[in-house]
Amino acid sequence: VQVYLPLRHFFMPGDVNWTEEGHNLAWHMKLRDKEGEARFFVTDPQQGQVWEVDVDTYIESRQASAMDSRPNMIVSFAHYLNDRLEAMGYRDLEIRTWTMISLNGRPRQLMIDPSVDLTTIEPTFAHKPWILPLRQPLTLSDQPPTLPTPTLLIRKRDDNSLLLVNMTETAFH
Repeated sequence: VQVYLPLRHFFMPGDVNWTEEGHNLAWHMKLRDKEGEARFFVTDPQQGQVWEVDVDTYIESRQASAMDSRPNMIVSFAHYLNDRLEAMGYRDLEIRTWTMISLNGRPRQLMIDPSVDLTTIEPTFAHKPWILPLRQPLTLSDQPPTLPTPTLLIRKRDDNSLLLVNMTETAFH
C-alpha cells in the first residue's frame, strides 16, 4: 500500500496535475500551479428557471479560491449547495459549473464538463469522466496570454438539452 498509493497516478488516464486523480498522498505534491474560477449555475426544471449562485454567500472567499481548481471540492460544494437549497424548500435541482482553469501558466480552459449535473456525481476513487482532458501542452516557447473569462449563459431547454451561449467576444479555450 505504501508503494502503490503514491504511484497510482501512473495507472490513471490524463495528467494528474490537471485531474488530481491520484494526486493526494503522492510524492509529486506542490509540483503544479492551478488558478482560475468556478461559477455555479442552478437549474430548477420544474419552474424552468436558471440562476447563478454567489459562492461567497455560502463559503468564505479563501475556501472558494481553494475549491476553484479542485474537482472533488467542486462536487462537494455542489452537494452542499443542493442540501442548503433543499432546506429552503427547493426540490430536484440540477447544479452545473463553468470552471475555467490555468495549469502552470497555460491559457485557461474548461476543466469540468458544464453539461454534467454535479448533484448526480458520487465521490469515488475511480476515474472521473466528467473532468475534461488537458488540451494544451506547455513548451518552453509558450507565452501564455492573459485572457478574460468569457461570460456564459446556461439554459436548459424543453428537450432536456443544455444551451451554452457565449455572452462576450472572448473565445473559449
